[in-house]
Amino acid sequence: MESLTKNHQTRQIIDALTARAYGQEQVSGAPAAVRELGFGWFNAVYRVTLADGSKKVLKIAPAPEVPVLSHERGAIFTERLAIELIRDHTEVPAVPIEFFDASLELCNAPYFFMPFIPADDPGELGDRATPDEKVVFQEQVGVLNRQLNEIIGPGFGPLRDPRFPTWGQAFAAMFNNTLADGRARNVELGWEYAEFERILARYLPYLDEVTVPRFVELDMWTKAVLFRDGKPVAHIDHERAIYGDPIMEAGFTGLHFPGFSDASAFMRGYGIAGLTVAQGKRRLLYTLHLALIMAIEATYRGFDDPEHQAMVHANLRRAMELIANQNALVSESTEGAPNNENVESTVG
Repeated sequence: MESLTKNHQTRQIIDALTARAYGQEQVSGAPAAVRELGFGWFNAVYRVTLADGSKKVLKIAPAPEVPVLSHERGAIFTERLAIELIRDHTEVPAVPIEFFDASLELCNAPYFFMPFIPADDPGELGDRATPDEKVVFQEQVGVLNRQLNEIIGPGFGPLRDPRFPTWGQAFAAMFNNTLADGRARNVELGWEYAEFERILARYLPYLDEVTVPRFVELDMWTKAVLFRDGKPVAHIDHERAIYGDPIMEAGFTGLHFPGFSDASAFMRGYGIAGLTVAQGKRRLLYTLHLALIMAIEATYRGFDDPEHQAMVHANLRRAMELIANQNALVSESTEGAPNNENVESTVG
């Protein structure tokens, strides 16, 4: 999808970036040596074929003057750190970065190169996958995601700055930053912004149960795991990773947004049969936050497609309906934190 944040570059600049990374002798003059890859909503991504025939992926961050959401600032640096952590601490097949340049000498934004990994359906499952195959893929994503969540951080919050001592403080900062992004661009959400702040305050006590800051990928949709012959061969797109609560992972989204696919296969692979009461409350809050991001980012990306606009606002309405249905239960615990002694935590 086209986006205002995609930092498209000329062939001349891409050739210069390639020469810096791999040497001038590896720059191919073939017209088809550089091809933009259309998937992704944030960065400009190209497949570059070198003179020796090897293929690379070039990812270029948004131009510095382009407004992005608060959590997206410096995202390319977060991705580099995430890849290092994943490769150092897990068996998840994160694609390595071969060359990273933030000098701004050849390009107006940081960029990196990594190997191009051939896959059956690069970037997404694609229509060729049968329903049964998709279930297997979801299970395998769950297995991989569980490994990522075993990485422990020094604190809660952004991967490059985990400065918060509690998860509640870290998530509140994330949530409020998202609302601030919406206010900054006068994004109409259908509710007063103060209503979302009240919901956050009501649900925050349930976050007290999370005491271990775990690596959370946030963006590990099936499209971010490339498969070949039914097996995962590459995991891409790590720029939103944080230290927080694993229940925030994308694989659980289907619990509240069925349109994102059934979460049961992911959960089976992850090794969790269901959520506890407290986990369910937290997941509902995270679902609302995701819906807010999707509604607000549409303005920042320049997404004016009516179908996309209808989808993101339908998700936000769905999240608010679920919150409204839970209000009575939540209000019973507003005098203090939930009684976590009676809750068996299965994740985090």
